[in-house]
Amino acid sequence: MEQAPEDDQLSNLPTITNCSAFPVVLYKGHYLFKDSLLRVLSARHHFQARPTDILLASLPKSGTTWLKALAFSSLYRTSLPDVSDLRHPLRVSNPHHIVPFIETGSKLDFSSMPSPRLLSTHVPFDLLPTSIADSGSKIIYVCRNPKDNFVSSWHFWNRIREKAGEEPIPLEASFDQFCDGVSVMGPYWNHVVGYWNASRANDAKVLFVKYEDMIADPIGELKRVAGFMGCPFTEEEEERGGVAEGIVRLCGFESLSNLEVNREGVIETTTLGDFENKFFFRRGGVGGWGSLLSPEMGRRLDEITASKFAGTGLSV
Repeated sequence: MEQAPEDDQLSNLPTITNCSAFPVVLYKGHYLFKDSLLRVLSARHHFQARPTDILLASLPKSGTTWLKALAFSSLYRTSLPDVSDLRHPLRVSNPHHIVPFIETGSKLDFSSMPSPRLLSTHVPFDLLPTSIADSGSKIIYVCRNPKDNFVSSWHFWNRIREKAGEEPIPLEASFDQFCDGVSVMGPYWNHVVGYWNASRANDAKVLFVKYEDMIADPIGELKRVAGFMGCPFTEEEEERGGVAEGIVRLCGFESLSNLEVNREGVIETTTLGDFENKFFFRRGGVGGWGSLLSPEMGRRLDEITASKFAGTGLSV
């Protein structure tokens, strides 16, 4: 069995302080939060996956919140109030409260959760808990175009820095870092390709979803996700109509962002402090990078992406 590194080994890792709102360290080719690295490694060695688990995986700012809402509302729909009911969990809780991350120090006891458990992670594929590969659990990965992912991340981390009274990360410096592979849980391309290759090796275990496809055809992608999770919409639901459509409406950006819980609440973590729920809702959509990045910057990132994805069969 792989041995966990000692604390003194971790303390000597290269550290970057201006990549996000928190310092990151380079560990086995990935940039992870310094303050939560031990929890990532603890989860890798001690988290016990179940065959019925469904893990939602992503890079930060790639559609994670939306995927959590859609998957939760679909997987448990027969036991939940109607999506129009004010008691529906998504109307009173942020999706990140409902679908917890396995690596960020949640106070939740995962072992007490009934099956099927719906969980999430930002961890690269090769650093996932070892039990996941052996358990038969399923993974749904959402990928977003790197230009929009970068811009959304830049805004997100700077909002947190502003709240903490820190200077924002200059756009050009942050962009250069991203192009060099320095980003939270990155390099971006390594993270994406890791899950892409896993989905190609076993598409019954790993479903690869593109954020842009979710925007273009939310109902179609919702049905694909539900089918993969083993809870496809039934003929009766199809004939009666409105079930998938209702879930898409509830989980839409305008709907979730306007709920009081997502305007006022916070997400608590034991290692990274509190995140205001409203920080997870900026604008959504596709192509917003064009309002911040120059055409030259866009071309540079496109060229890097084409080079990194060459031979994989993947395009974003």
